[in-house]
Formats: sequence, structure tokens, C-alpha cells
Amino acid sequence: MKATDFIMAAGSILAGIKTLADGFGEIAEATGRVNFKPEANGNAPVATSHHVGRDIKERIHHIKDMTQKGMRSPVVRAFAVRVLSSRCARCEGCKKLNVVTDIAKHINPRPGLVRGIVQGNEWVCGNCNTMNAIGKTTWCVPEKNWRSECEAIFEAVRSHIRYTRDIEGIDTYQHPVRTLEWGGGDCDDYTIVLASMLKSVGYPVKARTMEQRRTPNGQRVGQWGHILLIVGVPPQKPGGWLPLDASVDKPAGWYPPKQMIYRTQDFDL
Repeated sequence: MKATDFIMAAGSILAGIKTLADGFGEIAEATGRVNFKPEANGNAPVATSHHVGRDIKERIHHIKDMTQKGMRSPVVRAFAVRVLSSRCARCEGCKKLNVVTDIAKHINPRPGLVRGIVQGNEWVCGNCNTMNAIGKTTWCVPEKNWRSECEAIFEAVRSHIRYTRDIEGIDTYQHPVRTLEWGGGDCDDYTIVLASMLKSVGYPVKARTMEQRRTPNGQRVGQWGHILLIVGVPPQKPGGWLPLDASVDKPAGWYPPKQMIYRTQDFDL
């Protein structure tokens, strides 16, 4: 399977151009880096500051370092596992599939699912308010359905983490634990937290950097202005790489339009 098999149709691509354009330039604007990492006691973060300039390889080095730390964090793995271990049941009334286990109060159901509210030995359908007996449930994400696992983690990140710009003039790379705790970050932070979560449950990932074209005439801007994550599916021997760009309001698999990209470069994380 080719990577392009995961890219959505052009009709949905055009709607995301403006949103994506707002995110371009985040990498190249900065002249320094602030790295927030959690203290051992989980209190206010300790921050370290490094001058980075415009060297994309040095920036990737820091992103990789944060990802390697994040994938080993019990907090990050717990978040990912709780997303994948959620359980669903179908409403006896409207037949809608509901999430009926409390995977995490801040995680919204995946697209197409609604959240049922458990009340003692019954649960209320989030679609039609029908009372249902607690009975047999199924995994919301079927076991070994690799793409569905990636999509579920992506949607959980999208629902929990709001796009938030960095400190003025400083490219701020947060430890993924802090990104999950604070609920905000930019394309760098999305890449780090998604990479950490996916690697913590066994997926190979790469950071894809993009050099932008100026639209609509395609003139080259000449800077590495955006970053997103691509994940290998299936994880054991990838037949394709699924794009995950949480910085835009688009589903897993969405990819920036060709007229916005001059070239790309991938880096193993």
C-alpha cells in the first residue's frame, strides 16, 4: 500500500488551506527554544533554554529527544492505552454505538460514536436517552485494527489539545506530559505528543517537515515552515504511512495540498 492511499480527496483538502497556512512559519520564526520538562514530583515544570536558530536538523534533534523521553513516560502510555481500551455497547433503542466506559473524562468519543452515561447498573444512550442495561460490551477499537488505533489516538489528542501558539519569538517544545496536562500546543507539540503516544504502543513514526510554496502562484518561500507526523501501518512492517496533522481541523489521513509544498524531508523519531 502506498502512502498516497491514506490521503483524502482533493475536495476536502481545499477547505483546510487557510487553517494550515496559519501554522506555516512556526518553525522558522523562532530564534531560540524553551524546553519544558516535568519535575519528579509533578509540580511546576523546570524549563531549559537553548539557542536553535534556523537549523532544522537541530530542531528535529530536540523533537526526537522529547519524543524518546515521552514514549517511556507512564503518563503518556496510560493515556494511549486508555484510549485503545475503551469499551462500547449498542443502544437497544436507536442502535447507536456508545462509549460506555470512562476512558478519560477529557476524551471525546471517536467520530461516529456517542458517549453513554453509566448510572449504576444501567447506562443512558447519548443519542436518544434510552436506558440500557449493563450487558456485553465490545472494544470500541477492534484489536489489531492498526489504522483504527492510530485514528483513535489522533482523535483523542485533537479533542484534548487546543492549537496554541508559542511564546512570542521563541519556539517552545513542551514535554508531552505537560502538553497533555495543559491542553495546548502548536504543530511541534502535536508532533511530539502523537509520536510519544504511538511509539508507546508500538508504532514506528517519522516527523515530516515541509518547505512552503507561496500561494497561489507557487513561488518558493525558502523555509522549513511546518511539521506533521506520519505513522507506519501496520506497525510490524509498514505498507504505508498515515499522515497525522493535529494542527488543523481535519481527520487522520488529511494531507496539505500540493500547491502549498515545495519539498518535504522525513526524520525518524
